[in-house]
Amino acid sequence: MLYSEFDDLKPLANDPERVDPTLTLLCIVRNEMYFIPQFLRHYRSLGVTRFVAIDDCSDDGTREYLCRQPDVVVLESSFRYGTLLNVPGDNEKVRACVVWRSLLAAKFASDRWALQVDIDELLQLPAGWSLRDLVRFADRQKDHALVGAMLDIYPRTVADLKSEEVFDPAGEWYFDAVPHLVFDKPGMPAQVYNGSRSRFFAQYDLAPIGRRQTIRNFFGATKYRRTNQLSKVFMLRWCDGARIVGAHETTLPVCQDILVPLLHFKFTSDLYRRTRYALESGGYYNASSEYHLMQNFLAQSDGGNGRLTCRYSKLVGQPDVFAQSGNMLLQGVFQKGLREIQAINANTGISHSGQKQPHRHAEPDTGRYAQGF
Repeated sequence: MLYSEFDDLKPLANDPERVDPTLTLLCIVRNEMYFIPQFLRHYRSLGVTRFVAIDDCSDDGTREYLCRQPDVVVLESSFRYGTLLNVPGDNEKVRACVVWRSLLAAKFASDRWALQVDIDELLQLPAGWSLRDLVRFADRQKDHALVGAMLDIYPRTVADLKSEEVFDPAGEWYFDAVPHLVFDKPGMPAQVYNGSRSRFFAQYDLAPIGRRQTIRNFFGATKYRRTNQLSKVFMLRWCDGARIVGAHETTLPVCQDILVPLLHFKFTSDLYRRTRYALESGGYYNASSEYHLMQNFLAQSDGGNGRLTCRYSKLVGQPDVFAQSGNMLLQGVFQKGLREIQAINANTGISHSGQKQPHRHAEPDTGRYAQGF
């Protein structure tokens, strides 16, 4: 098993073999009480039967809360999230969180589908769908990884970042309703819009564009400098020899027939705490460099009531808003799979009456979405 020399994971609560393994979700947590209750509620509603979480020394009650949940397997390690490990054969040291993700997949997703998401990411499926529907279709494919479009979710104004004390995913949340990704070749999709985070940083002149980006803008590309990756493998079926690459990619073959949104609740009242910890620990990607930008953004916007929404912002709860914005793409073979799944569910007594079938939209024209705020 890859990284077996670093496998010191031991259970703190619940025997993995005694929790229903039908559909497993893998995650890493540290001080996540702001998100955990709603996170568990959301994924249970989609059909997750077992959660496997590595707790990175939480001290806010997260560990104790998870240990009380009968469907959550809690693991711990002697390493920390950002610990750099000397891996034989690698030219550079590998962070423990990358090793953990590969170990979790090898242990709990070997030749079976499992989700792998972060605590602030809520997967959205077509109306009436569950994860079992998705698995039925995925089982017919030769691919082993499904990709989500990470949509940064935000409130209306900067002041709203501090106004919410309890996380409520059903509240007033917005996203940039333009296509973010497109499959233009085998593998991970191309990023054709750099997301609301890049837009915010540009708004405060924190991420100026260089000459290369200026040239790309001339030919119709998104004008904001890329500050984060918006594609992520959220579901995988592990096989020997595979590995996790960073937090978003894997060496497994990627399915090109589905793209669903992962709502990334980055811009919540918890952002201030997360940013402080990331800078103190330095354990995130590239020594937490992105969080330096985030700290500057929070400092410059603090005390103001600056608007975060723009002319192409849409409310998250609007019907079909993800498909209409090009961020839920269900392509030809998937449409057939949808009809087959509906037929299977009809035979098992599960009703899909009145459900609108999602449809494919044209590839995005990103140039017309990059004209300012």
